[in-house]
Amino acid sequence: MFHSPEEEKKTEAINPEESQAEPTVEKAAAEEAAEKTDASEKAEQQTVILTAEAMQQLLANAEKVKELDASNLRLQADFDNYRRRTQKEREDLNQYASVKVVSALLPILDDFERALAAAQPEGEHCDSLKTGVQMIHRQLLEVLAKEGLQEIESLGQVFDPYVHEAVMQCEATEGVAENTVTMVLRKGYKMKEKVIRAAMVQVAHK
Repeated sequence: MFHSPEEEKKTEAINPEESQAEPTVEKAAAEEAAEKTDASEKAEQQTVILTAEAMQQLLANAEKVKELDASNLRLQADFDNYRRRTQKEREDLNQYASVKVVSALLPILDDFERALAAAQPEGEHCDSLKTGVQMIHRQLLEVLAKEGLQEIESLGQVFDPYVHEAVMQCEATEGVAENTVTMVLRKGYKMKEKVIRAAMVQVAHK
């Protein structure tokens, strides 16, 4: 295509500006890329800092959780001990609720037994009286037995300080081993394996 000399001059005048604009665009792109790189590095640095702070917080929280778990275990153990203790107390209370009443009746039981041992029947009237006392004594024993009262076997047994109270001693003879109960001066009783009165006994010794 044919161009006039004036158009060629205009073309030549425009071309230098375009050649100068190309480096400007490249520079802008480079600066933009550098800014993105700086922003990315700052973001990475900020992420590292936040992660370190988060780790410290997590460690602190984990330590608190351990402390709370230990405290919870102690509280649970204390509660279990309290529950077992109160349950044992309730069982003892139910099992031995009548101990005081039964203990108060033991002297009356002793009086009945002494009266029966000392009775000298003379005639029909005395026999009837003795029979009546024996009946009352038996009924009293039955009532106390229902409450769990048991007589402690003592005569001929080896002396046991947990159930026997030695108030007399005698010399051990042939056929009687040392530390054997040879006489019961007052009967001993227990309620459901709990001794409520030790037996007063005489014990053989060498």
